[in-house]
Amino acid sequence: MLKVPSGGLAGEAKEGTGWKSTRKRSIEEWERKLGIKIPDNDKVNHMTPTDAGGCPSSMQNLVPTAVLQGDCLEIENAQTRIQNMLPADKAERAKVLW
Repeated sequence: MLKVPSGGLAGEAKEGTGWKSTRKRSIEEWERKLGIKIPDNDKVNHMTPTDAGGCPSSMQNLVPTAVLQGDCLEIENAQTRIQNMLPADKAERAKVLW
C-alpha cells in the first residue's frame, strides 16, 4: 500500500523551493531534447506527482505542458483536477488520504 507522507494541492510542492530556476532549467532541457521553443510561461508538471513519491525537482520528473499530447495531457489535466478537489486545510486533506 502506498503511504502518502503529506497530501497537497497542485502547486504546493513548489512552495519554499528554488522552483523558478528548476522550472526554467526543465524548459531549457526539453527545448534542447526536442529542438522546439517552449513558452517561458508554460506550466511545468510532475510526471509522478509529489504526493505519490515523485521528486519535486528532478529533471527526470518534470515536463512542460507544451510537450504533453493525447493521453498524457488528459492524465495530467485529470490529476491536477483531482489534487485541487482536496480540502485546502492540511489536516482535512490528511483525513481524506489516510
